[in-house]
Amino acid sequence: MPVAQGAAAGRRPLSSRRLAPRARARGEVPTACKNAMAAAGCSKSSANLMTSIHDDGPGSRAVELQSTLRRMQLDCDSLARRKDQLELVLAASRTGFCCLSAEQSVLSANSQFKAEFGWPPDAQLSWHELKERVHPEDRSRFADAIHAAFAERAEVDLTVRTELPNKGLQWVALRGRTLSDGNGAHTDLVLTSRNVSAESRAAAGKQRERGTLLEQERRLREAAEAANHAKDEFLSVISHELRSPLNAILGWNRILALKRREDPDVASITPRIEHSAKSQLKMVNDLLDLGRVTTGKLKIEPRQIQLANAASIALDLARPAAAAKGIEVVAEFAAGAGHVRADPDRLQQVVANLLSNAIRFTPASGRITVSLRDVDALTELSVKDTGEGIAPELLPHVFDRFRQGEDSRTRHSGGLGLGLTLVREIVSLHGGSVHANSDGPGTGAVFVIRLPLAQTWPGAAEDHPDRAARESARQSLGGLSILVVDDEMDARTVVAETLRLEGARVTVTDSAGSALQHLKEAQFDVMVTDIGMPDEDGYSLVRKLRALQTGRHMLAIAVTGYASKRDVAAAMDAGFDLHVPKPVDFDTFVPMVRRLAALHRQ
Repeated sequence: MPVAQGAAAGRRPLSSRRLAPRARARGEVPTACKNAMAAAGCSKSSANLMTSIHDDGPGSRAVELQSTLRRMQLDCDSLARRKDQLELVLAASRTGFCCLSAEQSVLSANSQFKAEFGWPPDAQLSWHELKERVHPEDRSRFADAIHAAFAERAEVDLTVRTELPNKGLQWVALRGRTLSDGNGAHTDLVLTSRNVSAESRAAAGKQRERGTLLEQERRLREAAEAANHAKDEFLSVISHELRSPLNAILGWNRILALKRREDPDVASITPRIEHSAKSQLKMVNDLLDLGRVTTGKLKIEPRQIQLANAASIALDLARPAAAAKGIEVVAEFAAGAGHVRADPDRLQQVVANLLSNAIRFTPASGRITVSLRDVDALTELSVKDTGEGIAPELLPHVFDRFRQGEDSRTRHSGGLGLGLTLVREIVSLHGGSVHANSDGPGTGAVFVIRLPLAQTWPGAAEDHPDRAARESARQSLGGLSILVVDDEMDARTVVAETLRLEGARVTVTDSAGSALQHLKEAQFDVMVTDIGMPDEDGYSLVRKLRALQTGRHMLAIAVTGYASKRDVAAAMDAGFDLHVPKPVDFDTFVPMVRRLAALHRQ
């Protein structure tokens, strides 16, 4: 039996007395000791120490050799104990360990690693078997990671799945890196493994929960968008349905006023009818604007204007209502004040709402003062009344929607409570501010608007013609042949009768199909049609009109209760030349028809 095996088997330890006589005779003492120690599992560096020992005599050299061998025996025993301890630790560890060679053979694996991939503790593993235990969808990723560890010295860090007979699908986290020999070559890969099925299932559950929440959010968003679309459609229909009767009321009122100019009773009644109808129209417009405010769709089209002009128009429109209550309305405009960049129509709406509010809450024989002045870089417009005033507890809420200073059961002022809300929103869109002040009930109130002055002002050109200019612009429609199409009898009759009074030759029909027949049989200069009609709408009608040889250049006007910006764009896209919302303001409609018809003839 070789000497090294005897030492490893627990036989008598090597000594200089046993080794020296034979080794000295051949001069092989260092070599023999070195080989014996290596076979016993001692470190190579320790064994190499023997190469420097030479026994030149039986004295001191033999003693030195015996001492060295004793130390090396202790070294080998210590290493053996550490190896045993390490094996015990690996066997008892809840972390799996596996060592792979560069040739991808399994050098060793502890029982925990084997258990995580479904092997018994005494199983002998191979690389092929290990790879086959990995889930097919993760197998190539696993193999690529092992290859990269050897080829690129990359660390292994991945989680793979494996299917166990009694546990089903399991997730195993693998971490590892390669070990290098003394020459820098990466020879072995040490892997650790840990079952992370609970964490993976929890993460998957959270992912599913997140997906569920995202799906719920998507459905809620779609539902909200659908509800918003339905609301827009509802408001559009409401606009059409409310505007159409108002159009008839105002139209018949105008016809009555034109035909019975000299009758004093008619002269006193028609302004009241007009005022009531326009009050109703204002409520419709306020409701539609509120819908735009809540969806962020209320837009302005600013340009450089004189605020005094917009305020003057609002004053002219409010004076009849004020006069009916015996309220004096006074304008105090500073010369040259109010040069702003703003939407004139929206600012006219702001002033009109403030005046309407003041008239509503000011008793007979009261006074309303509208003032305009510039203060530093701002222009300031105020509407002051001698009315009922505002209670201190209500003052912070006067611009809240649907809020009014009266009990709903005893209120006498009317209105929806939206006017001041729209004032605040419109002024805010212009970069301005509005506030209210009152000393309490019975002391009146003042509303003050502040807007930034325009940085440049190109001149004092009028941005709005005054009422006299609009009246002078009216022209006769004599010589024009006009086709009027509307399924509502009152609506088509009012438009037709008004156009006849202006001198036009008018043909009336109640459907798109009948209108097309008229267009094929006769020549017309203008077609005025509603949009919302049964069977076939105005969009389809105008498209068919444009397909006719005689209709390509005819003036086509949509007169409709569908009055949103989307409706205007749809009308223009369909082929209309003009979109006019109901109720029609015939003071501007008639001259507009005359001018556009003349342009089309040219």
